[in-house]
Amino acid sequence: MRNHFHFNQIVLGGSFDHFHKGHKFFLGKAFEVGKKVLIGITSDEMIKNKFLSSSIDKFEIRKKNVVKFLVKNNWQKRAKIIKINDFIGGADKLVGAEAIIVSRLSQKNALKINQLRVKNGLKKLKVIVVSDILASDGKLISSERIRKGEIDRKGKSCWLQVSGFLKDSKKLVLPESLKEELRKPLGKVFFDTKNLIKFIKEKKSAFIFSVGDIISYYLIKNKISSHLLIFDFKTKRGEVDRQIKKVLGNYFTTRIINQAGTINKNTFITIKNCVEKILSKKEKQKIFVDGEEDLLALPAILFSPLNSLVFYGHWQFGVVGVEVNEEIKEKIFGLLNKFEK
Repeated sequence: MRNHFHFNQIVLGGSFDHFHKGHKFFLGKAFEVGKKVLIGITSDEMIKNKFLSSSIDKFEIRKKNVVKFLVKNNWQKRAKIIKINDFIGGADKLVGAEAIIVSRLSQKNALKINQLRVKNGLKKLKVIVVSDILASDGKLISSERIRKGEIDRKGKSCWLQVSGFLKDSKKLVLPESLKEELRKPLGKVFFDTKNLIKFIKEKKSAFIFSVGDIISYYLIKNKISSHLLIFDFKTKRGEVDRQIKKVLGNYFTTRIINQAGTINKNTFITIKNCVEKILSKKEKQKIFVDGEEDLLALPAILFSPLNSLVFYGHWQFGVVGVEVNEEIKEKIFGLLNKFEK
């Protein structure tokens, strides 16, 4: 019976962080054309300097996700997984390999590997470049974009989902039926500053965002570097005192108007843009809200990178701390979908 595979052995490599739609297509192409597939997964040491490296899945998690996908497609017997410490991954000396699968962005690595193979007296590998897999916003799906909070693993754009909620309206309005649900804390409750500071130091998060005057004030007073402050000079008892205004308002980068019980389109855009500036320019941001910031923890969580900490004031419990992950982002989308448009 004639072998229908193009190659007996094919190699590929990657981090496979936050295993996503693009990874599935990448591996699928390899098993389509190769009888045996050698999969190199980058070590934790190799990717420690990548952007937002603190939120990259550990090697064992990344490997587990790949294995799970192989088993689901009954490919595990045709695969071998190795840990690699550089982009070469031993492919320059692999005698039985015939081809290498790469993305458009990593094609140059395959060319370097082939140069080394020639020096080692081996045949060049056939280089197969897979097509780009795009997110719903038309941009490339990547683990980095998932870590930044721009898209999810299926390639759904965070901003496009928000835009969908606002398609027929310039603001979202909190319905009476949802108020009780939103009174429940979205994360860990802190009743005193000591435990809050201890929590922050233990988590060692790359990014901290605070929504509310009192929490923002106490972070500053305790020399905690918050990358985004959102405040309105109000507390549940009325206006904040002069000292808090002085600490928070000695300067602020942005001013927005947002009515109580609502989140308007410009507010979403402003918070999104501020987060992008924090990531791209490493500039800390302040947003003063003319109105109320009572619901703005929601967009702050949505647009923040994974593993960020978002703190917001709660009228009953004090301070709530949210560890940003994919699950909480999905929950926020679910809540926003219930808002009145």
